[in-house]
Amino acid sequence: MKMYLLLSICLCMGYFNSQAQIQRKFEKPDYENIEKITKDKNLDSYYPKLYSRYINNDTSLNLIDFRNLYYGYFFQENNSTINFNDSIKAIYSKKELTNTDRKNLIFYTKTQLETAPYNLASLNRMVNLYRDLNIIDTSNLYRFKLIMVAKTLISTGDGKTDTTGIHVNTIGDEYTLINLLGYDFDGKQSLTSNQCDYLTIKQNDDGIEGMYFDVKQIFKGYYKMFDIGKKKKKHRKRD
Repeated sequence: MKMYLLLSICLCMGYFNSQAQIQRKFEKPDYENIEKITKDKNLDSYYPKLYSRYINNDTSLNLIDFRNLYYGYFFQENNSTINFNDSIKAIYSKKELTNTDRKNLIFYTKTQLETAPYNLASLNRMVNLYRDLNIIDTSNLYRFKLIMVAKTLISTGDGKTDTTGIHVNTIGDEYTLINLLGYDFDGKQSLTSNQCDYLTIKQNDDGIEGMYFDVKQIFKGYYKMFDIGKKKKKHRKRD
C-alpha cells in the first residue's frame, strides 16, 4: 500500500530530522481530564459535538480537538468492530486494480472507519484511493484527517524510551505511523515492564533502531472488557 503522504507528513512534523537541532515538545494525554471534558455536555469538547464535526469534515478542528477525539474514544461505548481485512487483502493481491476495485475498497474501508474512525491505515488508504480516482477534494479531506491524527500521536511522546512512548489506542497505528515517518518495521516487537510496545526498525539514515509506543490505556480497555465479560457470566448464572 502506498504511503503517498510520507514526505509531507515528515516535513510537516519535523519528527526525527535534525534531532540534534530540533527538540520536539510533547505532552502525555491526561486521560482523566479528557474523559471529564468529553463527557461534559456544556463544553465544546463534548464528544458527540466533536465527533459530529469530524465526520462532517470540519477542517477547523485543531490539534487539541484531535487529541480529545482520539484519546476520548477510549471512553465511548464501542462494543463492536467491522472487519473487511480479508476482502481488502484479496483485492490488493491483484496485479492491477480497476476503478471498480477501488470503489469496493472505498466501501469496505469507509465501513471499517465507522467503528475505527481514526485508524491511520484506513485513512491513508482512503487518501490514495480517492486520489487514484481523481476525486481530489475528498482525497484532501482524508489527507487532513490523516495528518492531524498522526500529529496527535507524536504530540504525546518522542518514542525514544519506554517512559516517553507515543500513546496509541490500537496496535495497528504503531506500524502505520512508523511507515508514515519513513521507516520500516523489521519484525521484532516486545513489551517492556512499563507497558510500552518496542518495535525495532530496519537500518536507516537517521540511526533510529526502534520506537516505543505506550499501550497502558489499551491494556486498561482489555481489563475493562474482561471485567464486563465476567459480570455478564455471573448474571447469566443467577438467571
